[in-house]
Amino acid sequence: MKRKHLSFIFLILSSLISCSHIESLGTRDFTFQQQPRLVIWFQIAGLSAEHLPFLKFDNSQQDMSNVVENMSCQGTLWSHNIYDIRPPIMSRFASQLSGSPDMVGTCEDLKQNFLWDYANQIGYKTYILENEEFADSSFERYFQCKDQNLPLTLIKMRKGTPAQDQFHYQEMKSSISKGVIWDKSCNDKSCFSGWQNNFKSLIGRVVQGEQKSFILFQDSRFLKLIKEHKIQEAKELFIEFFNQINWIEKLNLKNVLVMVSGTNSLPVEFPFKGKEWVGYEKKGANIVYHKDSLISPIWAKGSGSENFCGIYGEEDIVKRLFWTPDEGLFSMSRLKKIFN
Repeated sequence: MKRKHLSFIFLILSSLISCSHIESLGTRDFTFQQQPRLVIWFQIAGLSAEHLPFLKFDNSQQDMSNVVENMSCQGTLWSHNIYDIRPPIMSRFASQLSGSPDMVGTCEDLKQNFLWDYANQIGYKTYILENEEFADSSFERYFQCKDQNLPLTLIKMRKGTPAQDQFHYQEMKSSISKGVIWDKSCNDKSCFSGWQNNFKSLIGRVVQGEQKSFILFQDSRFLKLIKEHKIQEAKELFIEFFNQINWIEKLNLKNVLVMVSGTNSLPVEFPFKGKEWVGYEKKGANIVYHKDSLISPIWAKGSGSENFCGIYGEEDIVKRLFWTPDEGLFSMSRLKKIFN
């Protein structure tokens, strides 16, 4: 009789234990299938996982490696498309935002649906802040295409004319018009504001207005600095990317997804130690440079970040961004039904 009672108690305990399930991802507590109200996405040309030592081994800065270590998911992107094994920057940025490898950086690209088209259908706004150094990497050309009224705000850190819409980081207007917006603080040589102030101002306006939004920061300056072997400036800019992510986390916003993706990744090889390392720290010397990599990294943290683990083509990012296992608001199958 006692054995029967013990067996019954054991059966109940086993069922209770099996039902009490704590969700985790990468050994950390995690809540799956959350839909973000705000997506903040850094698209950085030249970015490689090989650059992470900039964060960890730096005498002048606090160790920032924990920012990337605390990301929920890390993925690896195949960066080729159907035309080139090493496509130009704009084609790669466009593939990441359209879900198509058939991107050439011309008006033909707009035959495909882009992130801003999907976002517009579900009531989200899309903003892109450009920190571009190569004329052929700017999405401005899409606005010059015939009969296009893109549901997108593109903020360019370039001097505009008085007749053009302009943006200033100290003006806390919650609404920003669609189209191409020019940085009011820029002159012919530089911008007084700096991309960090513009970035924080843009997020502040979106949060203040409680807008459901996608905010993209596109940078090609990092790649230019690496190509020019200006390693100290590149390191400072790289650290600043993750400083901004650290700042976002301190805002304690709810239902936010933060993403960092590379393209045209240009890895470097650090020196061993001793005098060679000192030369790198002081002068940026003793660094070995390589060709563009055929793969790029992606990191994600927050609502929906579980979708970005693994190895996949960079054109799959936008699909993973909208993927859910059901027919909810964030559902690629639902959005395709809308457009079809």
